[in-house]
Amino acid sequence: MTSLYVIRESGTTHVKIGIADDVGRRRNELQIGNPRTLRLLFDAGFESRSEALEAERHFKWNYRPERIRTNGQLSEWYDATPRIIAELWRIKAGGEIVRELTPAESCGGWTAV
Repeated sequence: MTSLYVIRESGTTHVKIGIADDVGRRRNELQIGNPRTLRLLFDAGFESRSEALEAERHFKWNYRPERIRTNGQLSEWYDATPRIIAELWRIKAGGEIVRELTPAESCGGWTAV
């Protein structure tokens, strides 16, 4: 099973969105060279890799404005805005938004796993 994951960088609102067959291993790979602690914020399993890729593409296309710039270049990290958090809950609920989170919650310690 392939998962769509969101990994959060502690002390920031930065999140990495991607897919992986082994989310724990992927988090560990991303942790190498990152001085901030990374933790899994969200993980949604898909029956096929193609479904997970489609969800990832949808997410990255629709949330382009939330991509973070580093030294003038777009990075692979996003700002975890309330809009992104609401979309994660929608995906987790199978299409319906379970509830909207406040901005404080979106940057805080909630977990959809």
